[in-house]
Amino acid sequence: MNIIAVPYNSKGFYLRPDTTLNRNWGDFYVPDFVTSLSAIPFAYVKICKAGKAILQKFAERYYGTVEYGIAVRAVSINENEPVTFSVANSFDYSTYLSEDRETSSDLPEFSKNGIPVCRLAQPPKEDIEQAIEKITSIISIRYGDILLFELHEGVPVIPGDKIGLDNSGFSIK
Repeated sequence: MNIIAVPYNSKGFYLRPDTTLNRNWGDFYVPDFVTSLSAIPFAYVKICKAGKAILQKFAERYYGTVEYGIAVRAVSINENEPVTFSVANSFDYSTYLSEDRETSSDLPEFSKNGIPVCRLAQPPKEDIEQAIEKITSIISIRYGDILLFELHEGVPVIPGDKIGLDNSGFSIK
């Protein structure tokens, strides 16, 4: 499975390994060599059909409903070089998916230490479909892949912080 991420305010994309998934919203333990982190809320769709070179007008056939989550990134090693950028986005158990979110018309709220940071928005359908067209012009997508869109710039976090998305949350340790 691929996790394909579209950074905040960007039309590009990068890949996160599936080992970054933290399905049970367990705490995130900071590696010793990391001095600063950020938490980034995102919206995501699961790919429900494999494809390559998908035109935007057909893209809606390839994904399901929009859900939300949080990613953790190491800011201290996030230079603009491909190797360090990859390491900063590849920590095990640093992608939290909110699959069990209650069906609600309300958009989820991203918080730090119980204080709301922002209410998340749903990415426009056109943005999702343009991303699918661009991504599949370069790589194939498969059933089960996750396409995520960062919705806010990273919020600095330190050990002891509690990060939340509505009723789900985890601690930085």
